[in-house]
Amino acid sequence: MVEWLFSGIGATLVSDWLKKRESRKQNLFCPQSIQPLVLTDSSYALSLGARVRFIRTEILNLSLRQLSEILEIEKVSSLERYELGVDEFPLQVLKKFEAYFSIRPEYLDGISKGIFLNFHLCSSEVERYLSQGYTPLILCCPSERSELFCRVVFKKHDGAFLKVVVGNLLCSFASSGGGQLNIQILIQALLQRNASYTDVGVLKVTNRAWELMRQGSYYNQDELHRSADWECQDVFVKWFKDCEESNKRWNKVC
Repeated sequence: MVEWLFSGIGATLVSDWLKKRESRKQNLFCPQSIQPLVLTDSSYALSLGARVRFIRTEILNLSLRQLSEILEIEKVSSLERYELGVDEFPLQVLKKFEAYFSIRPEYLDGISKGIFLNFHLCSSEVERYLSQGYTPLILCCPSERSELFCRVVFKKHDGAFLKVVVGNLLCSFASSGGGQLNIQILIQALLQRNASYTDVGVLKVTNRAWELMRQGSYYNQDELHRSADWECQDVFVKWFKDCEESNKRWNKVC
């Protein structure tokens, strides 16, 4: 055996085996680069369960028990069987999962790569989220700083769980047109509630988080890596005060 191992043939086989093993290690899933799960050639129950498990473990970071509590599934083992594709998700449970976390039904059906639904950034929708106790955030792009791109986001703690929704319109603190008007939709709603600009966090996100927002796969993954965006915040404060003064002067919203 030793003679064989150190012969030309043995060394070549061992070398090939090590290369294949290293290649497999390099191809392991890396949670730092989340890609929407795409499954083909499998049963509906199996592919659906895999997608739900992917969202639960890689994005929401929830245990089986935690998600079972949210979806009011009596047995944790039942959720485990759903995720494994042993049993198909009951439609009522699936709809509750979609509604609670703003999940795209098309993603669970394997049609869309975007995971989360965006809310429509308009006065009625902003007011609806504020009235439900959501906290507004403005999350800013860390690159392309000449444009100062950002998105309006709402978050809310529901017990021990966090709910996050992202606006569908791109905003800009360097704009004097639509990008500015999109931000003023939020300002208007806050002024109607006698709220202050200090009630809104204006934060710079990571490049990865911004890309996840673009993909429709963002769910607060970068919370510990955000920082205050002073440049955007200064513009936001100015716009807020200008709108406030305009309302007082003309008794109308901007």
